[in-house]
Amino acid sequence: MLPDIIVIGAMKCGTSSLHRYLDVHPDISMSKKKEVDFFIDRKNWTKGLCWYQNQFHGEAKLYGESSPNYTMYPTFQGVPERMHSVVPNAKLIYVVRDPIERLVSHYQHQWYDGRKSQTLEQTLNSKERNHYLATCSYYNQIEQFLKFYPASQLLVLSVEQLKLDRDLTMHQVFEFLGVDPNVTLDNLESEYHKTSDKVRVTGPLSFLQSKSGAGQVFRKTVRAIVPSSMLKKAGQILTKKPDVALSETTLQSLKDELKPDVEKLRAYSGLSLDKWSV
Repeated sequence: MLPDIIVIGAMKCGTSSLHRYLDVHPDISMSKKKEVDFFIDRKNWTKGLCWYQNQFHGEAKLYGESSPNYTMYPTFQGVPERMHSVVPNAKLIYVVRDPIERLVSHYQHQWYDGRKSQTLEQTLNSKERNHYLATCSYYNQIEQFLKFYPASQLLVLSVEQLKLDRDLTMHQVFEFLGVDPNVTLDNLESEYHKTSDKVRVTGPLSFLQSKSGAGQVFRKTVRAIVPSSMLKKAGQILTKKPDVALSETTLQSLKDELKPDVEKLRAYSGLSLDKWSV
């Protein structure tokens, strides 16, 4: 079986929560592995169609997956073309967020994962700036898909919509997907995979987050005997915080660069996005 629904991004825009909300609808089955990344040639495309089909299980009217990396053009190119060659009738959902907030969260995500050691200011003064800005250039990402998919198959949502009125927003999503929009979902109060819940322990205690086999066994043992609330509190005490401060000059330059794309997004989507900083 192949997906009828693909959440194409954006990264750090609530796609983990949306994936869960979709999965609890009785007519929808989302992939167990959230980020399948099949249509990215440098990731899982070479594993073949059979591998992709095996990501979807159960009895459902619709199947879906969520891979925010699909909207990281030009880092990952050719995604819409590959996708259309396999699932031309799929419905696509793209979630957007205040681009400055998304950019900061993107950096924090990588910092907590140990992939960043520089401050955000330093990172944005390096060649990585282009990648961060491209991922925030939502309309430019949408344009890549509109070369292959009609606008009627692409729904644009904002994180702000999901937070302000989750029930109404999910009703809109289910109508777009053609399933019963009036179902009651019991997990809409939860948010998943929030950057604010991440921790990064440095120094002598860094072994607590080691990705080695021993480190994983240690964490599994601790989680089995220590209440999650206590673990979260301990993590907040031990963790180091990333430096996300931006100079006024850097912040203004980001807004100036992103503004044309945001204006195009407003015109295309019809969303006011009036709470955004850009």
